Amino acid sequence: MKALQFLQPEQRLEVHDVPWPTVSAPHDVIVRVAFAGVCGTDLHALSGHYRIAPEWTTMGHELSGLVAEVGEAVSSVAVGDRVVVNPNRGCGVCRACKLGNNHFCATESIRDSLGFWRPGGWAEAVRAPEADVHPLPVGVPLSSAALCEPVACLLHALDLFEPLPAHGRVVVLGAGIIGLLTACLLHHRGITDVTISEPGPARRRFVDGLRLGYRAAAPAELAAEFAALSDEQVAAEGVDVVIDCSGFCPAIEQAAGWLRRGGALCLFGVAPPEGRVSLNPYLLVTRELSVRSAVASPDTFPRATAMVAALGSRYLDLPRLGVELFKLEQYQEAVDKLKKGEISKAMFAMDDTLE
Repeated sequence: MKALQFLQPEQRLEVHDVPWPTVSAPHDVIVRVAFAGVCGTDLHALSGHYRIAPEWTTMGHELSGLVAEVGEAVSSVAVGDRVVVNPNRGCGVCRACKLGNNHFCATESIRDSLGFWRPGGWAEAVRAPEADVHPLPVGVPLSSAALCEPVACLLHALDLFEPLPAHGRVVVLGAGIIGLLTACLLHHRGITDVTISEPGPARRRFVDGLRLGYRAAAPAELAAEFAALSDEQVAAEGVDVVIDCSGFCPAIEQAAGWLRRGGALCLFGVAPPEGRVSLNPYLLVTRELSVRSAVASPDTFPRATAMVAALGSRYLDLPRLGVELFKLEQYQEAVDKLKKGEISKAMFAMDDTLE
């Protein structure tokens, strides 16, 4: 079968012929991949800023498809079921897992994730343990279902900031797919005063195309508005929540100064390992600001499948979201368009006949 693999030490991405995966344990499930997304974390790995297995690795941790084969002990899914796959799993016995934080597992989870350390979804088929394979609600298109993984991560991030201010002011940094999905989730919850800060004109147009009634603004435009306010005005009338979906350190540092008293800064975008942000401790204390970060999806995947069904075509129309479909062999075009900000997300249509 065809698989898109990466060799990190040499920074080489190539399509290879690899063996079709086989059932090797009683709870194995083989999924025939329909759609597989390219995540911002994948781009970090391609640039050498996110560690993955040192040998040729089939990447791709956001995928949907059909169950093609199951092990003898599998009972929760059957051949032909439409499914998505959670790329992370915990060992279940370490301290982190026992406390419900399997994304902090010292031996598995992010340290053994599908698409980084195990063969992933940029291929015609993938093997996953039954516990990581989730059936889809009826009516969810497989193309939309490939967004379940980022939605699961965002649900975890938003959980950390409950209760979100229904009548407050929110600024989202970045209008890549994560920023756009964040906007969709906020709108679905009835939050009306949201501004998305995005330097790229094409991505600002994606915000407008979603018809959420949210404002898309260039960072310099927002910065000028806040610069015209006194410190006391910002403290009283500033932003309730800043959600960073960019990983761009200067933007994070600047937006932290826009928070009002009792405001919160959510760090979700993945910054470069060498990135640094300077925060003013005087403002943190006198405005009683909260700063939290989120990674992965410890327990939110089942909720994500339900949320993707609830969002439906109103929110998850791929062209309006700026998602473009590519054949596996078009990987260079996909990566180039992502890096240039021409699209919000690239998705490989491994077998769009399964839609």
